[in-house]
Amino acid sequence: KRSCPGESYARTEVFLYFTAILQKFHVSLPEGAKPDFDGQLGIGLGPKPYDVCLKKRF
Repeated sequence: KRSCPGESYARTEVFLYFTAILQKFHVSLPEGAKPDFDGQLGIGLGPKPYDVCLKKRF
């Protein structure tokens, strides 16, 4: 199987961005919102659009 030579670099970058967000912000759902675990069918099965609240950590 052929793979993209930059795939490992891209995965590392996504991981670093995601962990930086988690270090700097508290991520939660808006007050009163309940999580919806149903998927949205397209080319593949993905999550439906949703809102989140980001509060800066001190």
